[in-house]
Amino acid sequence: MSDTSYMELGGSRASSGGASFLRRHRTAVIAVIVVTTIIAVVTTLLTVHFKVQDKNDSKPAPAGTPSPAGPPVTPFLPDYMTTDNIMHHLSQFSNIAINNNGNRASGSSGYMASVNYVVDTLQLNTDYVVRVQPFTFGPLFSVIGTPFLTIESPTYQTFTYKQDFEIVGTPSGPIYVNGTMQRIPVLGCSSDNWASFVPGNIAFIIRGQCSFQQKSDFANAHGAAAVLIYNDGLGPDRMGLLGSLAATKKAPVFFATFLTGLKFDSMEDPVVISMYVNSFGFNVTSFNVIADTPNGNPGSVILVGTHLDSVAAGPGINDNGSGSSLNLELAIQMYKSGLSSSLVNKIRFCWWGGEELGLLGSIYYLTDLITNNPQEKANIALNINFDMIGSPNFIRGIYNGTSAPSNIVQGSSVVQHLFEQSFDKRGLNWELVAFDGRSDYGPFIASGIPAGGVNTGADGTKTPQERDEFGGLANAWYDPCYHLSCDSIANVNKEA
Repeated sequence: MSDTSYMELGGSRASSGGASFLRRHRTAVIAVIVVTTIIAVVTTLLTVHFKVQDKNDSKPAPAGTPSPAGPPVTPFLPDYMTTDNIMHHLSQFSNIAINNNGNRASGSSGYMASVNYVVDTLQLNTDYVVRVQPFTFGPLFSVIGTPFLTIESPTYQTFTYKQDFEIVGTPSGPIYVNGTMQRIPVLGCSSDNWASFVPGNIAFIIRGQCSFQQKSDFANAHGAAAVLIYNDGLGPDRMGLLGSLAATKKAPVFFATFLTGLKFDSMEDPVVISMYVNSFGFNVTSFNVIADTPNGNPGSVILVGTHLDSVAAGPGINDNGSGSSLNLELAIQMYKSGLSSSLVNKIRFCWWGGEELGLLGSIYYLTDLITNNPQEKANIALNINFDMIGSPNFIRGIYNGTSAPSNIVQGSSVVQHLFEQSFDKRGLNWELVAFDGRSDYGPFIASGIPAGGVNTGADGTKTPQERDEFGGLANAWYDPCYHLSCDSIANVNKEA
């Protein structure tokens, strides 16, 4: 799930107040029930008519509108799905990360190995039309030498690169800035926060509410010479550093730990600081994997998507090896069960690259369709998204489709209610979570395509009510290893 640096999207989770059921089953049993629930919903969606046009009506039905026709008789796909097979794929992704510098980030050898594993597995086990879609992004940057960050006055103090601070964005070349630090009120996420900013000063901002990119854009628009953002200390994953990300066109952006930020914040004004970084920019090519069933109505495509990449800081086995593994096993068993030969809708399975860098793969996919094949984009009836489905301190979150924009609320609500009904039928509690575009369904809803899905929580804190509903620890993160090196296979909760 995208969060770090230039795509740090906020958004609180909205609780549904859904029925509560105490968990009294063994982990393995519940894991099978949850997989069965998810796959039962997906099977329903895949075998219901979407975007059906009445032959006497020149206007097509809204995307996501089921037809009055009854669902066909199909194999019961959950009978074919096993948690063990999903965990096998997770083990493969884990081994890939171990053998490739500990990560599967877009542009890395670990990501390329992940792409090859998905492609090879699909080609070996299905008859789907599989293709790899390249896309280029950047510029990223590579630091030359050692940057520095220094308080010159009122009290001289130096800080250590990669321990106290890092670079999250910078133009190419050597950049030296010496100037007055100006504290940005609130969080620097609206124009009124910048009304008194003095051009040429160095903007000092706490993390939160909006993306780093938005903070940087405001700073550049108001003439900042540089930007210093510091972590907010709101949880164990918001104390330290994040890892460098993207080049910028104007002011360099430094990021400091929470404790380092407090040292700057404790100084009496005026605070004069010096900053230096030297770097070069470069572009990176990454890939989406796209697999189409040969059967089903090509004018009504159900697109099941998950992001395949990790952050650079870790292997990304929960985020999002878990969703990618479910998607892969779903594709395989749809073929082996015979369901793919009798589909109403064409199914497109997608594994996106660059999600952790800002939903880049899914954005590229849709932008390419809008530019070069608008009819193919119009054929997409629905997007289902799985991102982080094995969080250790989990909730069962269903995206709140009823909060979707009016042009897609009908189809998005259909998906939401199917998940609700399916969880209720199996005696599993759930809650609605924010439909805020934070994962790869975001570009689809922005393009007028209904969407839905599930997740089990990322960097939010479990409430006491959620502890009573789902077990686990209150006042602790859903995934304490979110975007960290410890997001290994040991971090995945099979029960979730």
